Amino acid sequence: MDKFIFKLGSDIGGGIFEPILDPVEQEFIEVVSILKNTTNLEEIFGILESAIEANYILRKEDFFKYQEEQKGGITFPNYINPTQNRRWVDDFKTLLIEDKVVTICKNITLKIKKEIFKIYRPKKDIDYLVKYGSFFDTILNLVKIDKKTVFIPIFTTNYDVIIEKYFENLNNNNIGIFNFFNSKNEFNPNITQGKIFNKETIISIMHLHGSIFFYKDRIENKILNTQISSYLEDVRYENKIIYPLKDKTPIEEPFFTYYDYFSRCLDNAKYLIVVGYSFRDSESLNRIKSSLIFNKELKIIIVDLEADKIKENIFSNSEKIISLNYSFYDSEYFKDLIKNII
Repeated sequence: MDKFIFKLGSDIGGGIFEPILDPVEQEFIEVVSILKNTTNLEEIFGILESAIEANYILRKEDFFKYQEEQKGGITFPNYINPTQNRRWVDDFKTLLIEDKVVTICKNITLKIKKEIFKIYRPKKDIDYLVKYGSFFDTILNLVKIDKKTVFIPIFTTNYDVIIEKYFENLNNNNIGIFNFFNSKNEFNPNITQGKIFNKETIISIMHLHGSIFFYKDRIENKILNTQISSYLEDVRYENKIIYPLKDKTPIEEPFFTYYDYFSRCLDNAKYLIVVGYSFRDSESLNRIKSSLIFNKELKIIIVDLEADKIKENIFSNSEKIISLNYSFYDSEYFKDLIKNII
């Protein structure tokens, strides 16, 4: 069978996803794209998830309820009286069609998730680490002035663990790192209670939309952080990522704790440095805007090639927003960053 490749542009790390689909899946995704006039991964995911929910859960339950009412079992009807059996025939055809759609949607969704895992699994590219290092070294130097202990909360919407890899490679005994997972790699929202921080620098790393290594153990009802080598999702384990859907309400763990912690940090910080972020996540944007009102000292530094546009369109050119029109890897923006903070 011939293979087809479709590409979906996304703002998630600027990635291009190329899952290999069979001809039926390819045709399905092309029809969806044409009808919705989109190749955006966020919309495609939303359509797939909606199709699965609407067609599988609702329609199938309705059919079985009707079947039970008829008390006839799963058999083809007697065609002697077509009028009497018309509803049964229509429902049976609907069930077959809906099941087929659900199967296609599930297969496409799984292939995209696996492709995301391939893109975001641990990267060892030293170039990434060096460029991250320039940024974090600058932040560390800025906040250490006249302070014995420095706390730096880092919130990321990326699914990879490059930030963790950078600090691990530092091998610095004066830096402590925590992410609400205990020594058994189990999520614990109360991990900071009674904890004594005896390092010069405390780094807290939180993935607001989850990580490719966050999994829920449905049997033991635990959230785990496990660096597996291949994508895993089965009856017992569920990957905990908020995929690019419009509804990103953080009602489950670890998302609830991370977003709540995000709000608390914003309410007590002087600066929020935002690097290459689109602000399309309405949940984080609402919390940022709320903290700008509550915290009179808070200022937002936006680092993006279109930072001025973001400042105008999203924050109405607020004086509390500092826009730096640079890419993350542009060395020039460090000068402006330092100038605006000191």
